Amino acid sequence: MYRPYRLKQDIIDQAKSANLIDYMLINHPDKVFTSYGVRDSEHDSLVLYPDSFCRYSTGEVQDSIYYLTHYQDYRWRDAVLELAAFAREDYGKPGTPAFDSGFHKKTDRFFRPVETDHIDLITDYLHNERGISIDTIQNLVKIKKLYPATVSNLGKDFVCFANESMEYYSLRNISSDGLPKLQYTKNPGGFWWFSPLDFLGESGLLKFLERTGYLYPSTMPLYICEAPMDAISLYELTHENAVYAAMGGLKPNVSLNIIQEFSTCKNGDSGNRRKIVIATDNDAPGNKFAESFPVPHERIHSDLKDWNEDLFYLQ
Repeated sequence: MYRPYRLKQDIIDQAKSANLIDYMLINHPDKVFTSYGVRDSEHDSLVLYPDSFCRYSTGEVQDSIYYLTHYQDYRWRDAVLELAAFAREDYGKPGTPAFDSGFHKKTDRFFRPVETDHIDLITDYLHNERGISIDTIQNLVKIKKLYPATVSNLGKDFVCFANESMEYYSLRNISSDGLPKLQYTKNPGGFWWFSPLDFLGESGLLKFLERTGYLYPSTMPLYICEAPMDAISLYELTHENAVYAAMGGLKPNVSLNIIQEFSTCKNGDSGNRRKIVIATDNDAPGNKFAESFPVPHERIHSDLKDWNEDLFYLQ
């Protein structure tokens, strides 16, 4: 990568803090379109987020600087300086393209993916094509971590992995028509997760709370996976009482949010006592992510490429 003059780290950090959606709507409105999020006009599976992008057709996830250099033909230095300057400006005013398009940070345009009654279709897909047990599917539906959804013009039937509290929704198409994956969220740092403890139901959970004193004790590990399907598959392989979380790709900022959310440092503890386990895919990007992860952790990986492949192979 060409970097003729070294820029200070604070300038680079400032560039990464710029809102990529606003930047593109203001500076390159002809290079994006606003249909179910903001998308690159040349690659309709490439969805922009305030601090990053995801190209769902390839699984590529990178930051704003990378997007400008690899998809908008910017030199690296120019991308950093442009984004840093943009971050110092205030574009949250009526009359600007970003504001009027409804995609500013404070927009109310966000919507929950539309739920359908096609529970039988997603159950068949998850069980027969992905190897997930019927019991686990039904439990995830019961605790509202999973539901059937549809997205107009982009796919009739999706499995929607929902984190309602964060308004985070990760969708996987169960057919070949439409986009294979979608993501909707108000919070770019959002994620999906579940714990089998929640499968106990109200009476069982109350009994568990009486024994432990709190919901997710520090003895329960936190598994950080790439996708919801990986997290569910890992649980199916282990049936361990743990917290299973999915970043929605390889996203360091999201992984740190996950750790903070389930940290035990909330009642005067001096440090997080929960075991952190990086369970990303068994490939070059997944291994690199684990090797460079800044928080003390354990590393596990599937025998094949990902946990769902392992699960399906064992059946």
